[in-house]
Amino acid sequence: MYNLDKIINIGLKIGVDFIEARFQSNSNLTITYFDGKPRNIQHGFDNGIAIRIYYKGAWGFSGINNEDIEKGIHVAYKMAKKASEKIDQKKELKISKHEKARSITKVQIPFENVSIEDKLEVVKTISQDIEKHSEHIKSSTVNYNENVDKKIICNSFGINVEKIESYLHLSCTAIGLMEGNRSRGYEAIGSTGGFEVIKEKNGYNLGEKVAKKAEMLISAKGIKPGVYDCVIDPILAGVFAHEGIGHPSEADAIVEGNSILKDMLNQKIASELVTIKDNPLIEGTYGNYEYDDEGIKGQEKIIIKNGYLNQFLNNIETANILNHEMNGSARAASYLNEPIVRMSNIFFDKGDYKFDELINEINFGLYLKGFVYGYVTPNNGQYTFKCEYGYVIEKGEIEYPIREVSTSGQILETLKKIDAVGNDLVIEGVGHCGKEGQFVRVGDGGPHLRARKIVIGGSE
Repeated sequence: MYNLDKIINIGLKIGVDFIEARFQSNSNLTITYFDGKPRNIQHGFDNGIAIRIYYKGAWGFSGINNEDIEKGIHVAYKMAKKASEKIDQKKELKISKHEKARSITKVQIPFENVSIEDKLEVVKTISQDIEKHSEHIKSSTVNYNENVDKKIICNSFGINVEKIESYLHLSCTAIGLMEGNRSRGYEAIGSTGGFEVIKEKNGYNLGEKVAKKAEMLISAKGIKPGVYDCVIDPILAGVFAHEGIGHPSEADAIVEGNSILKDMLNQKIASELVTIKDNPLIEGTYGNYEYDDEGIKGQEKIIIKNGYLNQFLNNIETANILNHEMNGSARAASYLNEPIVRMSNIFFDKGDYKFDELINEINFGLYLKGFVYGYVTPNNGQYTFKCEYGYVIEKGEIEYPIREVSTSGQILETLKKIDAVGNDLVIEGVGHCGKEGQFVRVGDGGPHLRARKIVIGGSE
């Protein structure tokens, strides 16, 4: 174990304005079954230390693993000193919060208490459930991943936070084929916790669930491109929140001028029915954490409040530049990475409508479900999302399934077209969000949403 206090003291003796030391270790196990047979079983462990220095308006960083600590400190210092020479206005760094805490994920069944044989059996059984469901299922993949991260964050302003985060992710893919038609079904679960997550999130049923979806989509129809009234499911709602608003509200994008939300704080940007939050403190979610990777207490952030842009996500650096409050939104993938502004669990808040009420008022439209891929251009808000599948709605009734459906538009225009928000909030989206080469676990979701006159791409 590294002596973090020693690192802080060395930095202060050099004369830095601020120094942060973060020890980080990760233990992980990955099991992959492909077409009913084990393809990959891999266990890994890594640890090291991240050193970050602020000196006369500039930052320096180094990540080391079993290397000379003093060398790492001096590398970070030289980087900051060199960068400082190019800065005219040297802003003083201020940190208003001085946390001293220890945070440990609540775990009922620690991973080390379950044998590798039992874990293999779970993955094998789920894989077999997919294969035996139907002769139309031609291929399957099941991925199991468990992680335990330990982090200790200390800095020269008095923060000293130790945290242990345990989490599990399980995903399944089924490929269907019939009469030349190919389909894909996908399901995933994830949460902080231990091996109990599989049971709590109904992971044992994933195989059958994903196989049924793949088989159903083989014979699903296409849809004619056009403009439709749509009901959006919680998974796709979460994608709209994450990609459309989450990334543009990350304050580093604001500082860099690469966000459509720049200079729009306190302005109305969505329907008054829309409230979007980011909250890492929700237990049982994949993006759950108590303290961020700068040692700042996590908190609920209301990014959009009743249609108005209310708040950005900040780390220490952006909060100082923008004169905003720090709100626990800094995350680092490993000791080789600096903590940058990231989401945790982002979601549309619930409204008052029952699901049937959302559907009943649509004469002809679409019920869009799931997400395959897509993008948003942060500086202008243009988006395209490929949906997993959907259903046609006729006279207030859900009719036949459709496939190869996508939606596109401008995110702020679409948010203004939302005219009803469901009361069935769930945060079901689990994934790993990439930014600047770093991938961190995130959750997203919402209730069902209804939006009018949405541009739809189809294959009919």
